[in-house]
Amino acid sequence: MDNRQIINDSYIGLTLGDRYEILERIGIGGMAYVYKALDHKLGRNVAIKILKDELASDEEFRERFSNESRAVAMLSHTNIVSIYDVSVNSDLDYIVMEYVDGLTLREYVHTRGGMLDWKEAIHFTAQIAKALAHAHSRGVIHRDIKPQNIMLLSDSTVKVMDFGIAQLSASRNTLSKKTLGSVHYISPEQATGSGDIDERADIYSLGVVLYELLTGRLPFEGDEPIAVALQHVQKVPLPPCEVNPAIPPALERIVQKMMAHDPADRYQTAAELFETLEDFRKHPNDIVTDDENPEVVPMPIEPEGDTAESVPESFDSDSRKSGRRKMKKREMSKAQSDAIKLARRNSQLTGIFMALIFIVGIGIFLWNFLLKDMFISSAKLIQVPDWTGASYEAVFSSEQYKGYFTFTRKFEESETIPKGNVISQIPVAGREKIKTNEPIEVTLTVSSGTATIEMPDVYNVEYRTAETRLKALGLNVADAEWTISDTIAEGYIVSTYPVAGEICYPNDTIRITVSSGPLLNNTMVPNLIGKTVQEATALLDSLNLTLGDITTAESDLPTGTIIRQSREVNEEVLERTKINLTISDGTLAPGYVPPSGEPTETPFDTPPPGDTSDEPVNPDEIAPPHIDTPDGYEDETGLVIG
Repeated sequence: MDNRQIINDSYIGLTLGDRYEILERIGIGGMAYVYKALDHKLGRNVAIKILKDELASDEEFRERFSNESRAVAMLSHTNIVSIYDVSVNSDLDYIVMEYVDGLTLREYVHTRGGMLDWKEAIHFTAQIAKALAHAHSRGVIHRDIKPQNIMLLSDSTVKVMDFGIAQLSASRNTLSKKTLGSVHYISPEQATGSGDIDERADIYSLGVVLYELLTGRLPFEGDEPIAVALQHVQKVPLPPCEVNPAIPPALERIVQKMMAHDPADRYQTAAELFETLEDFRKHPNDIVTDDENPEVVPMPIEPEGDTAESVPESFDSDSRKSGRRKMKKREMSKAQSDAIKLARRNSQLTGIFMALIFIVGIGIFLWNFLLKDMFISSAKLIQVPDWTGASYEAVFSSEQYKGYFTFTRKFEESETIPKGNVISQIPVAGREKIKTNEPIEVTLTVSSGTATIEMPDVYNVEYRTAETRLKALGLNVADAEWTISDTIAEGYIVSTYPVAGEICYPNDTIRITVSSGPLLNNTMVPNLIGKTVQEATALLDSLNLTLGDITTAESDLPTGTIIRQSREVNEEVLERTKINLTISDGTLAPGYVPPSGEPTETPFDTPPPGDTSDEPVNPDEIAPPHIDTPDGYEDETGLVIG
């Protein structure tokens, strides 16, 4: 029986690749079944995504799935679920991923009543933006950003997952022949089937996610998916502040820019969006301006603003909405106003557009699946040569293949194929491919001989020490990527790709992620004067401040009492700031007793006035004055006599 026909829980108990034992099913999506499995080689839990039958039977899909999934596997970021392995063979197609034990962002928001406060929403959105910035820098577009594809760990760390329909930005070919992605979060260019989709589509989808987190509702809804898609193209969503007046106006402007119809009006990169979110988080009361669109006028800050805190309790909801509409009308740009008018004017044509899009979609489907091959002549087909057993360098440098093929190399250990020669290839030899302006992508598996390197465990190792250790093994190390961590000290390794225990080959490039320390907040310096060092330490720890250097000085306060501190009381500083202390040595305190052996001042160390003798005075030859005191009497110096 073909393993690909086994569905649902029949997979449980199977061991894939003589390594991954499937334990239980944990989810099902539009493309695949998702299972929890045990990696017997490394002794850890992993998640395995197994393609559904209808996709696994499509050879072109499987081929592209393999190539682009391996490209996605090169992503290494603390906010992205790692892909460990990809298998595309005659028996079963699956992806092995990092197992994340947590809630999806959708589930978490549900536990919070369907909506988050803006600070928490910004915290999650900024992490997603960082993950997208990393993926985009490697040429990978997610194309399906939605709360269901965002995992949330117990420490509030976000993990972006399911790059299953991702697209390489260098290629116009997607992983599926039909429109994929969730229609409620789809960008206008995806909704219209535009071939020119780039990283800014992910920014639009993330804008929809942020809109939903802030308002508890989607910007567009409808009974049919095509109706929702049309709204993304034709309509402007209700301003978030009209749904939730507690949203800062500057944050509303950020959401609106992320969801601009024209990609040119959005943030152009995820890195730019992350920086904007960070600036807003630090200065939430500032008004975000749009330098690229001079017609967008910042909303003036009025003495009696109508934020949630400043609206009198006597205002009813209608008055509050009316005030918000007036503010938004002043803030609205000419472009937005024109867009709203256009959407209203065209609303009666919605039915016609839906019918036209449906007809065009049917036409595209028929062309792709039935008609196109009838019009392709044999002159436009290229037959893939057989490169197995050949030298990779000879194939790669051959003028015969330039312009027709691009080669990606991966290594595999082999005891029978000489080092540097091709073991296998994708596409397989003899496959006919349509000739286009773009070269055909080919993946060649090349023998590395028998020399392999086991990736060492450098977790929580100082990164320069780790780099030295890896280079000594013959491995290359990419520039370190830095990430915030509350558990790993600054400058120490948080994660690596490949992970510890994986098989590497000489000159492989290792990616390391290094801790930049925790995300620090501001706190107020307490008053430590008059306290003991022990009391000050406990108080500083409670405020996440650090005890610095301790010095002593003369004082009339008891020994060990704090008399000065390096930071002013109530001064605002970052957490973990060092506070230096000066404590009393007690020498001026009443009843001070010098430590044993400390010299005391003798009144006869210097000659009396008028004495011109050069000989020093011997204090032993001078009798001290007699003081008749009772037993146990304590003199003025604190010494007990008798």
